[in-house]
Amino acid sequence: MGQTITGKVIDAESAQALPYANVVLLQAADSVFIGGTVTDEQGDFILEKPEHTGKCMLRIQYVGYAPLLLTDFSGNLGKISLSSKGTRLDEVVVTAEAKTFRMENGGISADIQNSRLREMGTLSDVLGQIPLVRKDIDSYTVFGKGTPVFYINNRRLRNNQELRQISSKDVKKITVITNPGVEYESSVNAVIRIETIRPVG
Repeated sequence: MGQTITGKVIDAESAQALPYANVVLLQAADSVFIGGTVTDEQGDFILEKPEHTGKCMLRIQYVGYAPLLLTDFSGNLGKISLSSKGTRLDEVVVTAEAKTFRMENGGISADIQNSRLREMGTLSDVLGQIPLVRKDIDSYTVFGKGTPVFYINNRRLRNNQELRQISSKDVKKITVITNPGVEYESSVNAVIRIETIRPVG
């Protein structure tokens, strides 16, 4: 029987919970993906570490925060604090920020235009920050579901290279669907739908 790892991810300064943070279990020797989950609305997570996996690392990642890598952990980790990425600004503008992520249509959706993700660079860079998604160069995996099928403005994507050609500033919304409905082929376990603010190509 494996081991259950639990914890609560919070902001280091405000102590507020960080919902939809990626929590990824990796092999310590070669960083091979073992499993992953996201925090719930209260910042809590539960992750099962399979038996006989050897020494592991736990990587916790959330948009706008420095990723945290834990190498010595077990059981209940309690509160895990993430520090905001230090960025020096010449001018400070205070704005109210809407929720970046929310549960929707059998998965999680991300409002790209009204978040920090808009400034990431490319659509590929944004996908590496989305809850439930693991990015490895030009391949993508949805935790527990495998390789997703991509749709951009309702058009099925055939080549992942296109994800590097679209600016993050042109992306309106991304939805990760972990329980695809009957409108998708039966072999499809996960879908990532991307909506841009203007037609691509």
